[in-house]
Amino acid sequence: MELCVKEHPPEEERRVRANAREYNEKYQYASNCIKTSKYNIITFLPVNLFEQFQEVANTYFLFLLILQLIPQISSLSWFTTIVPLVLVLTITAVKDATDDYFRHKSDNQVNSRQSQVLINGRLQQEQWMNVRVGDIIKLENNQFVAADLLLLCSSEPHGLCYVETAELDGETNMKVRQAIPVTSELGDITKLAQFDGEVVCEPPNNKLDKFSGTLYWKENKYLLSNQNMLLRGCVLRNSEWCFGLVVFAGPDTKLMQNSGRTKFKRTSIDRLMNTLVLWIFGFLVCMGVILAIGNGIWEYEVGTYFQIYLPWDTAVDSAFFSGFLSFWSYIIILNTVVPISLYVSVEVIRLGHSYFINWDKKMYCGHRQTPAEARTTTLSEELGQVEYIFSDKTGTLTQNIMVFSKCSVHGRSYGDVMDVLGPKAELGERTEPVDFSFNPLADRRFRFWDASLLQAVQLGDPHVHEFFRLLALCHTVMSEEKSEGELYYKAQSPDEGALVTAARNFSFVFRSRTPKTITVQELGRAVTYQLLAILDFNNVRRRMSVIVRSPEGRIRLYCKGADTILLERLHPAHLELLNVTTDHLNEYAGEGLRTLVLAYKDLEEGYYEGWAQQLLRASTAPEGREDQLARLYEEVERDMMLLGATAIEDKLQQGVPETIAILTLANIKIWVLTGDKQETAVNIGYSCKMLTDDVTEVFIVTGRTVLEVREELRRARDKMVDSSRSMGNGFCQEKLPSSSSTSRLPSVLEAIAGEYALVINGHSLAHALEADMEREFLETACACKAVICCRVTPLQKAQVVELVKKYKKAVTLAIGDGANDVSMIKTAHIGVGISGQEGIQAVLASDYSFSQFKFLQRLLLVHGRWSYLRMCKFLCYFFYKNFAFTMVHFWFGFFCGFSAQTVYDQYFITLYNIVYTSLPVLAMGVFDQDVTEQRSLEYPKLYEPGQLNLLFNKREFFICIAQGIYTSVLLFFIPYGVFADATRTDGAQLADYQSFAVTVATSLVIVVSVQIGLDTGFWTAINHFFIWGSLAAYFAILFAMHSDGLFQMFPNQFRFMGNAQNTLAQPTVWLTITLTTVVCIVPVVAFRFLKLDLKPELSDTVRYTQLVRKKQRAQHRCMRRVGRVGSRRSGYAFSHQEGFGELIMSALLPETVVSPLGANVTLPCLLGGLGPNGSVSWKLESQAGSGQRASLAGSEGSLLLSWVQPNDSGQYSCYVGGCLVQVLRLLVEEPPESPRFSCYRRSPAKDILCEWHPQRRPLPHTRAVLWVKKWLSGENATEHQCRYFPKVEKYTCRLRVAPSEDDTLLLVSVCVSSGAGSTVSKDQVISANRVLKPDPPVNVLVEPVQSAPQKLRVTWKYPPSWDPRFYRLHFQVRYRAEPFQSYTEVDRLREMSLVIHDAWQGRQHLVQVRALEEFGHGSWSEWSREAVGTPWADPNDLELQTDPYSLQVPSDYELYGDLFTAPPGLGSTVDANGPAVGDHSAVPLATLLVTGGSLLLGTALLTGIMVRYMKKWRRGALGQGKASTVVQHPLVQLAPPSPTSPLSEAPLLSPPASPDSPAAPSSGDMGPFHVTNLDYLQGPSLTHLPCSSRPGRRQRWGLALGLGYT
Repeated sequence: MELCVKEHPPEEERRVRANAREYNEKYQYASNCIKTSKYNIITFLPVNLFEQFQEVANTYFLFLLILQLIPQISSLSWFTTIVPLVLVLTITAVKDATDDYFRHKSDNQVNSRQSQVLINGRLQQEQWMNVRVGDIIKLENNQFVAADLLLLCSSEPHGLCYVETAELDGETNMKVRQAIPVTSELGDITKLAQFDGEVVCEPPNNKLDKFSGTLYWKENKYLLSNQNMLLRGCVLRNSEWCFGLVVFAGPDTKLMQNSGRTKFKRTSIDRLMNTLVLWIFGFLVCMGVILAIGNGIWEYEVGTYFQIYLPWDTAVDSAFFSGFLSFWSYIIILNTVVPISLYVSVEVIRLGHSYFINWDKKMYCGHRQTPAEARTTTLSEELGQVEYIFSDKTGTLTQNIMVFSKCSVHGRSYGDVMDVLGPKAELGERTEPVDFSFNPLADRRFRFWDASLLQAVQLGDPHVHEFFRLLALCHTVMSEEKSEGELYYKAQSPDEGALVTAARNFSFVFRSRTPKTITVQELGRAVTYQLLAILDFNNVRRRMSVIVRSPEGRIRLYCKGADTILLERLHPAHLELLNVTTDHLNEYAGEGLRTLVLAYKDLEEGYYEGWAQQLLRASTAPEGREDQLARLYEEVERDMMLLGATAIEDKLQQGVPETIAILTLANIKIWVLTGDKQETAVNIGYSCKMLTDDVTEVFIVTGRTVLEVREELRRARDKMVDSSRSMGNGFCQEKLPSSSSTSRLPSVLEAIAGEYALVINGHSLAHALEADMEREFLETACACKAVICCRVTPLQKAQVVELVKKYKKAVTLAIGDGANDVSMIKTAHIGVGISGQEGIQAVLASDYSFSQFKFLQRLLLVHGRWSYLRMCKFLCYFFYKNFAFTMVHFWFGFFCGFSAQTVYDQYFITLYNIVYTSLPVLAMGVFDQDVTEQRSLEYPKLYEPGQLNLLFNKREFFICIAQGIYTSVLLFFIPYGVFADATRTDGAQLADYQSFAVTVATSLVIVVSVQIGLDTGFWTAINHFFIWGSLAAYFAILFAMHSDGLFQMFPNQFRFMGNAQNTLAQPTVWLTITLTTVVCIVPVVAFRFLKLDLKPELSDTVRYTQLVRKKQRAQHRCMRRVGRVGSRRSGYAFSHQEGFGELIMSALLPETVVSPLGANVTLPCLLGGLGPNGSVSWKLESQAGSGQRASLAGSEGSLLLSWVQPNDSGQYSCYVGGCLVQVLRLLVEEPPESPRFSCYRRSPAKDILCEWHPQRRPLPHTRAVLWVKKWLSGENATEHQCRYFPKVEKYTCRLRVAPSEDDTLLLVSVCVSSGAGSTVSKDQVISANRVLKPDPPVNVLVEPVQSAPQKLRVTWKYPPSWDPRFYRLHFQVRYRAEPFQSYTEVDRLREMSLVIHDAWQGRQHLVQVRALEEFGHGSWSEWSREAVGTPWADPNDLELQTDPYSLQVPSDYELYGDLFTAPPGLGSTVDANGPAVGDHSAVPLATLLVTGGSLLLGTALLTGIMVRYMKKWRRGALGQGKASTVVQHPLVQLAPPSPTSPLSEAPLLSPPASPDSPAAPSSGDMGPFHVTNLDYLQGPSLTHLPCSSRPGRRQRWGLALGLGYT
């Protein structure tokens, strides 16, 4: 950051005299002008270029450019390097200029703010930049403080004023500042103009909470502290005005002193790339040396014979010097192995990843309206490699919303509700909270469940009264009473606010305060206490005390603080009370509550007077002031009397246990670093599932000396080793490494069996972090599943993170929400800030921020893993394509006499990395993904490759290099071998330099394009456009550069006119390109398929599982097992053949046969043959026979219907010998559609309803079932029946789930089955609390506004089913004037009324209202009934009645014409041939045909290989299941479609076998599928067909109605 003045040597002290600019200017203090920008118009270009060339890559390419300007060594034109270099420099310069422009704009805005400055006895308006040290300025309410001021006086009594410090520390609570008494009465401008006091204070520093100085005035000196200062960035609140003396201005202010740059963080991939680039440069030098030696040998051995027509240049006098020049020439040519575009592409990809995080709606908190924010763009791939997470507890794992839960007063515990039998009642059993309605000043939001505490207050218990009196006095809360009885507390911490609110509700109401008094309303009586001293809280004392004088004259000290601090300072007389209170504290901490101990002490008048004198002397001491004050505080806070303890509940955030469980499965270790006591932290550990019952043992380290801590750590390690040995895993002490390498700590105990946890206190951690013990502590902690550090300081948090970074060499992430987490966040590789209740300091210091801890799993497992995967694939492909491109020059050197001649055209070299191959790899690096986000969260183990750095390391780099070299060999030698003897179609020689260059370049572009197509795992429209668009751009540029037009304009630059067209018109060239592409790609494809088959990775398995699930979901049908039913036999003893009686009787009641669409149906007429009675005939009442799809089959006279359609439904009658013997009703159905349902709750007290509207009316026997289970749980799903309502044409499923505090997530899906099959919807995850859909608002009234002809007033009420005490609604209103059909909508209304200002005069208006839950959860209600109203009309206005309609109201088209588009044929034309795709007249038709044919040939070859492997894989994976069960029945047959029918493709999957069905036929002979029994085909029985349970497998089998078809 630059400032408006030059920097000066550091000050030792500062002297400032009021109203004396000449005196202050001799010290050359900085002005109040702020300059955060870096450039101006003159300095931008040189300074920016100087900064950019400090990058090694830019300097390297500048060096290459200089080499190219030397004609003796350059075989490439200078623009091949300067074009990409200038492009990169320009892009970076534009970005820097844009950033600096906004800095200038911000500086000008701040420096131009106006302030009232007292100059020559008058107040004058001055800009902030003109304010000087020593000026007296006036501030008014709600104004920003211009500089660091010494408060002189204010409009409030006693010189008080209130400020908000949100810009400094993120806290929105008001803080009080006070002027010293001697200046608090200088309220008159005349007195202030005569004020000439001199301030001597500390030099500028960045300590926001400390200030030390002395005011000298009128031969007296007065102590100054931070309470007398107003810092720049604060806002004056609730004070009319104040005056202040400028002490620090501009860059010397504490705000600017704290705005230093954050430490730059680099990723592990960045560090690896720097190493690899050095290796590549070394490889480049080696290649240059080889080729230079070859040039020297060739010139010496061969070149001397060709001096006549290949003479040396004038500067070359020997073969050695020729080789020397050739070395530099090849350095220029081969420099593209590390192109400058690599660094630009990396930054673009990282920028895209950061935007994806910012745009992620699933990381948006609707309650706080806070999105996730990527505050840096350099660490995106590091998110995919995190191994250790260090988390704060309060506000990070918990909500930091404090609730007064329990307390202990004089040995009795309050807060537990007892039932009738005595034991504690559970939370759900609590009936009614304590009624505080008797107290008019009570906070209505406060809840307490133990009425005995209120009874103790009302009965006058002195201990309880003193308990709440302490809570009402011992604090720094500010009170604001906006109206009578409405108190608003501004507390610096949520704990203090909760305690003062509790005292308020129990009739000890803190009303107001002044610098010397505190007013409390005790049991309805106002009592004012004299405030004698405040012994404030800090991180060292961890307690706070006040000394007050009661109206009776008694002096008493009240103190509250941490139990570990306060219990040591109690009087030893009450040991029994101490033991009881300690038990209560342990009980509260075991429940996860935050505890404080309360105590008091009576002071004698004489002792206090002496102590106060010592305090005054210590506070004015020039040196050692803080030590003297701490000693006095320690003296008076001794031998206090124990009063009790408080317990405050800080609940867990939503989703914390699930997030920690998923991150633990991803092999991420989570350490909690908190300042809370041990018991509270351990209980929170169990609540958030860090500690579980499966933990083998929890080691607790509480030693207070070095020896004790060392011994406890040693015992923990011994127990882990002994337990591992006893479990027989082969672990022994001999496996411990003997070396003590400091580069990476050896994982000594990581092979042990069992799960352990470590809990260590802050005083023990201080010893464990010492140099001689830190290795032992880290080794023990890293062997544990969970680590909890309690009572730690902010510095210790940073030390723990630094310890893991130092020895484990693992990627660390720190997450917190408060100012005490800033050091930890800055120390870790990745810092995450939670925008919570403790301000925004953690967010400002972080790299990423969001509002809830649960978003961390998505940040790491989705965005982090994808970013790492994309970056690794990008780098592998980038190095591959550039080595394939560059190494061709190396091979060509052996055939061109090592003359540094390039293979490609110089324009191709320039555009290769900028145009031809840049966009496809960028698309892959930005959009690619291996599995979906749902699978990334379902399979946390997918995260491990990033932790192990498997996707891009030195081994993968060499593999990419080897593939690139292999490709370059084929790219050069295949065309070289073909061109050696090839001829054109006209018989001329094909081989020439330019034709060879075009062939190799075209082969290269096609090969790398096909390769990136293989590397791309997730195709988007952008990928397609970039890949195929880059190919099209290559051919377009190629033909353009060889066109006659460019040749005529630039004959010296584009000499080879028509070369590309002539070369690519030769079939031999295209065969060569195709052969090269196939030979380059086929080994890669073969290797990947073999790897996929023999050694698949977890991501491959997940993708295959996803593919199988998708296919099974398409084929799955809910099935019902149908048992075999025996055929009916005659009861006559002499009958050997069944008669016709039953069939004749059945004709009276036609049986129904249900068939799916497209099946083959066999309708039998007789069961046992025709017999002697004659032939069979059928009467068809449908169109089945019209298409020759009906035919007789078999001796029984059965009717075969092929490929049945919906119009085949109807009645079929069978006649035998003219007699009716069988009537069958055929019903052809389509399978039910996939339901697209949505779930909502009309109010918190109502059930959840899941509804959907089917596109077609379902048949009566269609059945729908809702399956519900808790998300991420292993319990079975429950079944809920759904009902169809014909009037509203929708299905409704009712789910009774009560709203819960933890917002239960449910996994729901719907199965719909009918006779034609079934379908299952996609799984949905819904929130039991947030699926709200209210009923429409009621009592909608539309009334005219008197004397306002264009206004209507609309009012409405909440629906009766909605309780606004739980959830509020906002509303949307729409209205229209008749006869218009278009509505005007007004959105986001929170009040239940609206005034329409644009109503049409004299027109009737229709108004409707609908509602949505306040925070957008759930969905909109239905529109209310239309309410009608007409604006007020003046009875004297007759013009309204006589004007024609067209003059009053414009037509719909005039109003809304711009909103509608005319259909084709009405105002627009549509080309029947479709849109034009470009003019290809410049490209020969033969060329296009050969190109298309070659690409199709290669595509077909690769597709065949892939299909073959996929079939083999699928058969291997799916062929292990049992064959499907087929139950034969002699009546109705539904056979698979015939091979000639359109539905002849056989399904890939078979129905699962039923354990109770008969043996299935072999898989090779499935036979026809049959219906088991005609009785099951009747209508009534269809309603009993259940959808099958939802097991783990997701097949959909179609065995509805007992049909075995698939």
